[in-house]
Amino acid sequence: MDLTASRDAARIRAAQYVRMSTEHQNYSIEFQTAINAAYALERGLEIVRTYVDAGISGVRLDKRDGLKQLLSDALSGRADFEVVLVYDVSRWGRFQDPDEAAHYEFICRAAGVRLEYCAEAFDNDGSLTSTLVKHVKRAMAAEFSRELSLRIYKTKRSLGLQGFWMGGNPGFGLRRCPVSADGRRGAVLAPGEQNGIRGRRMIVVAGPPDEVKTVRRIFRLFVTKQLSPNAIARLLNREGVAGYQDRKWTPHAIRQILQDERYGGIQILGRERQFLGHCEARPEAEWVRVADANEPIVSPKLVRAASRLRAARRCRQLTKEELLEDLRTLLAKRGKLSFEIIKADPNTACPDAYKRRFGGLPATYKLVGFTPSEEHQRFIDYFTPLGFGPVRKRSSQCTIPSDELIARLRALREAEGRLTTELIAVTPGLPNLKTLVARFGSLSRIYELAEHSPSAQQLRYLGRPKRRRISRSAN
Repeated sequence: MDLTASRDAARIRAAQYVRMSTEHQNYSIEFQTAINAAYALERGLEIVRTYVDAGISGVRLDKRDGLKQLLSDALSGRADFEVVLVYDVSRWGRFQDPDEAAHYEFICRAAGVRLEYCAEAFDNDGSLTSTLVKHVKRAMAAEFSRELSLRIYKTKRSLGLQGFWMGGNPGFGLRRCPVSADGRRGAVLAPGEQNGIRGRRMIVVAGPPDEVKTVRRIFRLFVTKQLSPNAIARLLNREGVAGYQDRKWTPHAIRQILQDERYGGIQILGRERQFLGHCEARPEAEWVRVADANEPIVSPKLVRAASRLRAARRCRQLTKEELLEDLRTLLAKRGKLSFEIIKADPNTACPDAYKRRFGGLPATYKLVGFTPSEEHQRFIDYFTPLGFGPVRKRSSQCTIPSDELIARLRALREAEGRLTTELIAVTPGLPNLKTLVARFGSLSRIYELAEHSPSAQQLRYLGRPKRRRISRSAN
């Protein structure tokens, strides 16, 4: 008998899980994979599957698709391996509750899959020693994340107070520019372009002259001509003036520019607080305004005038009857109403206004004499008591395989003759739309995989530019 074949047949099948938070981290994916391979060779294991979370923090599970797929395979009985190799305890996770990391290890072990930590000095054999050491290391990993998150927050705040740009797109008419320690500027970066030299900070500078000219004109039209954001957007589109990334102008985009104090040279810090993977909006009283953070492209006096005018307009609210009359006009024009129809109409108040004044869309529909279709009513039943935003299903952590999700979407399309976001929201067995988009990339891709041809209205919605979500305190 061939001894080599006999040894290969006796080898235990194993999977490996590798994770790295950032590309600059010491323990790269390749490094972990090499250590795991050496460990497997030494102990007669055969690695048959790899689960990867690259560039993902270990603090939370929700964005770690690799670990979620590993847990799903283990719990479903589809796992074709008996062992999971992990570099060390911190790669499994830096969960803030050490019991969470222990829980995920336990459910693997209960499903017949055991974990082995390749770079740890102890054997994960369930002994008292290994249990105590693991718990201490999990607590240390959690504390490391807390300290690192706090250190990053304080560093970013300190740099922001010095006028440096802390990340993201600075906005239409503005660009990022790297500067060295001695103040020398590098080449201005295009939107989405990354800084290739480490150690350089970013500042905000004026963008292309045509964009700067458009921004200045928007402020003058709003303050001097007293035009509304809707009127400004229509005027710019009629003249063929290109917006951000050559998109058409929308009232929302105009309002974004008018409320952005960076055009007047002021950078606002503290609007949001990001800590351990969570982001929460902070009250305006805690914001810090850094004057002269960048060279203004609009007169600071004009920016302040726009701010006062916006505040005055917010105080001038339409009466309830005026709001309802606008909605009746829209109903007569379109023949039906929905959240998207109201939001897209430039002559109607935003849906949030109806939420504040009438308690939500269902109550508003009754006041204007509109009866939703059965499908629309089922969708409304999933709305919050105020009538906005479908209630998320209990868990956004979908463990259903992608092939199965696609099959269910196709079955829904065949049964209903179409596919809509409303149908997806009310159909049992499907996760919420946000989870599906996170899995497949976009709503367009979901329709494509489900073999659904979008209607004209759906195509218009898919073609609209995405809107950045702004916290209430930022207004």
